[in-house]
Amino acid sequence: MKVLLVSCAALLGSVKYVLAQFRPMHDGWGWDHMTSWGGGAAMWIALLVLIGIVIFLALRRTGPAETPLAILRKRYARGEISKEEFEERRRDLGV
Repeated sequence: MKVLLVSCAALLGSVKYVLAQFRPMHDGWGWDHMTSWGGGAAMWIALLVLIGIVIFLALRRTGPAETPLAILRKRYARGEISKEEFEERRRDLGV
């Protein structure tokens, strides 16, 4: 989740920078030429695709949450808890 928030903040900063480039400059140059002949549309599509990829990768990295029973079994398998403690906690979980 932290990766997603940082990525979104970075992308919003990039969008702010790109939008600032569209202001007219004193001699008429700058990024204004990107808005003619579909250049601006291509840039926005590329930016939206980039945002989509970042969100997709961030969401894909977070796998399904482990169940409490699976965590309990792993702890028992590693020897962190005894058989009695395992059985007691399993009963507490209602399994």
